[in-house]
Amino acid sequence: VSSLTGGTIGGSTNRSATMSRHSASGRHRPPPSSAYQRGSLNTVSSRSGAESVGSERSRRSRGADSAASSVLDDVLRSIESDNADLCDIIASMRRYPHSSRVQLAGCEKLWIQSWDDENSNAIGRVGGIPTISDAMRRHARNARLQQAGAGALQNLALNEYNRDVVAECGGVVAVVEAMQRHFDNSAVQQCGCAALGNVAADSADNSLTVAECGGVHAILAAVEAFPEDEGVLRSAYQALRVLGYNPAQALADAQGQSTDDGGGDKSDGDEEPEDEDMEQ
Repeated sequence: VSSLTGGTIGGSTNRSATMSRHSASGRHRPPPSSAYQRGSLNTVSSRSGAESVGSERSRRSRGADSAASSVLDDVLRSIESDNADLCDIIASMRRYPHSSRVQLAGCEKLWIQSWDDENSNAIGRVGGIPTISDAMRRHARNARLQQAGAGALQNLALNEYNRDVVAECGGVVAVVEAMQRHFDNSAVQQCGCAALGNVAADSADNSLTVAECGGVHAILAAVEAFPEDEGVLRSAYQALRVLGYNPAQALADAQGQSTDDGGGDKSDGDEEPEDEDMEQ
């Protein structure tokens, strides 16, 4: 990775993203059977011994939980460090795939790091894209993680090599499913629209993948859910244009407007959003 970026990767970037940062409950051991003779010394002794063994097991369990929590805390501190290395971040996410805390911190860190072109290229080359897609699939209900994951894929897809990897490793499906599940979250919708547009850019095959995975319907649903949100509308407009649709007509239809009501062709004096890849 160092050879790709010209040095240690993972330092601070020129841009930042604004983002807002989840115990295992112990099981109670079932009480011992009360079917014993009150005056029997052997029975009482046996019961006392069983309780002692149970207590020892409980102490050991609590100790193991505490140790595991301490390890995760160390991992999180490492990921969130300003000097975090990209390879270490991705390795930690693969080592603890079921930890929503680790996956969230990892996706957010990769989102920030992906603003830098060299970092973005390196993340794609060392397996960061399937790692992000897996995190989104495993923790589908975590809206914040879905936003960070879609945001990271959005930036990574600005790279030609990366956009093909996103399309091939299930990243498009992960983004579409995130948009469908979190249909009421404007941040997820905006990042999702932009990610789909960037993946489809300059590639007929990727555009077809986005369409076949339900990307066009997800984009139109985002517009219908947030007809007044400028960020969602701009991302949706550019994505539809990249996908070969008439964005003005498509947005008007999604907003329930006719072209006669202002949703049709724009006059020469009207200003349209820039037609370029979207970076969040």
